[in-house]
Amino acid sequence: MLIRLRDLTSLTVAGDDGADHGVVDILLARADQTATHVVTRLGGWFAKQGCAVRIDAFGTPDLSTGRWPTALSKADAEAPGSDGPVAVLCAPDTLPDAADVAAAEGTGPLVRASDMDRMAVVGSDGQKAGSVIDPVIDIGAHRVEMLVLRDPAGAHQRVVPSKAVARIDWDAKTIHLTCEAATAADAPDLHEVGNRIEGHWYNRVMAYYGFG
Repeated sequence: MLIRLRDLTSLTVAGDDGADHGVVDILLARADQTATHVVTRLGGWFAKQGCAVRIDAFGTPDLSTGRWPTALSKADAEAPGSDGPVAVLCAPDTLPDAADVAAAEGTGPLVRASDMDRMAVVGSDGQKAGSVIDPVIDIGAHRVEMLVLRDPAGAHQRVVPSKAVARIDWDAKTIHLTCEAATAADAPDLHEVGNRIEGHWYNRVMAYYGFG
């Protein structure tokens, strides 16, 4: 399932004991943009407490009801830690820092998916292809699959597959593509039905970039 970050953050996390929580962000491995954790705002048990929950504890979002099931329980949140099955790091009245979660997990650097917002996107020819509006997450594969761009004129929302990304300079907030800027400029417009991204459109985009 492909879903934009902005649509993910509109979902309600449904705990296995009936408690509801909010989705705030997704943590990604800085190296390859693999989705590792869901940053949640706990409700019901601990008002406003932020928590980073491993993404493999989540099921498939139900977009018709706006709910995202998870194995997260109150016991997990009460005893968070890298040895726990679900909750990794919780912080009262704030949200876990990506660096703290990476340290707790013993992984490489993590970043927030929302950090991609407004990143400049540059083609292989050095020309600006636009700026990032939103990453598109593949929930089943746990990775950023595409980037939604606003073209330089601001008139269209184009999409670039992650396979067309050569590298991301997180410090300079710049994404470099393997293709020229004009290729991204002429890509198919984003096509959604509600918060669902159509499968045949995805195939069309991948074929356009030569990944079909």
